[in-house]
Amino acid sequence: MKHFLTGVLTLIVGLLIGAIYLNWPSEWRLKDEPPQTEELTVSQQIQEFLDPSFENSNDVLLFRRALLQDAYIDSVFYALPNDVLENVAAVVINKQGRATKETIVVEYSNNSEVYNNLPPPDAKATDSNFTAPTATVASTSKSEDNSDSVTINGKTYYGKK
Repeated sequence: MKHFLTGVLTLIVGLLIGAIYLNWPSEWRLKDEPPQTEELTVSQQIQEFLDPSFENSNDVLLFRRALLQDAYIDSVFYALPNDVLENVAAVVINKQGRATKETIVVEYSNNSEVYNNLPPPDAKATDSNFTAPTATVASTSKSEDNSDSVTINGKTYYGKK
């Protein structure tokens, strides 16, 4: 009889502990896996960025197209001479309030004839008595093919059609 009561009490205590565990808030329960930390989440995001997984071949092609576009933007941006880059960046910042690598490349690509035909910048003098030469704009006009042109110091520069 003593063993029977011990067995029944053990069963009742086990059921009571099980009922408490099932009603216990889930955030208080012990978890089998370690908690996700912010560092682990960031690490997983970086890994997914560096080595993405794809569901189908169309995703692979889209990803490759994005990589090629990024490579094109990088190559054009790095190849721009400093004076051209400075001019393009100034135009983009004046138009949009800020410039990104992509907006600079798009502006340059759309108006490369203009930027490539700008005169080289004058050398900056360190002498405080130096006065920079000024350009004289003789005329601005629209040509027969409807492209803009400007004449500076006797040389005509043509804009985009």
